[in-house]
Amino acid sequence: MQAKFRPANGPWYTGFLQRLHKTLLFNRYLEIGCRKGRSFAPVRSKTIAVDPFFRTKLNIIGEKPALHLFQATSDDFFASDFLRRDGIRLGLSFLDGMHLYEFLLRDVMNTEAASDPNGVICCMTAYRSDLT
Repeated sequence: MQAKFRPANGPWYTGFLQRLHKTLLFNRYLEIGCRKGRSFAPVRSKTIAVDPFFRTKLNIIGEKPALHLFQATSDDFFASDFLRRDGIRLGLSFLDGMHLYEFLLRDVMNTEAASDPNGVICCMTAYRSDLT
């Protein structure tokens, strides 16, 4: 017997992130898995974006005081030791990379190690319409 899951109610994640960034300013924001840049374009905080295949046509700099783009996998990004070398402590992170447990777990562990003690990590899970 296959389990039936109901879709979550509430706002779509991009709307939630837009409202969050419009309301709050974080010292450092990290986003993993941001190919077109739509989700981090409205961010006003210092931003680090990681994706192995950027394809953006938007103004992704906007009001950000700093933007670092890493065209790499999250594993390669964390292995570069950029965050530690630059003394960066993350205030908010959004992890939307590979939607597989082993990748997300590594991203969460690496992100948590680089986060401010009051930092927040948001994770995107895969949506599977065949489960409804």
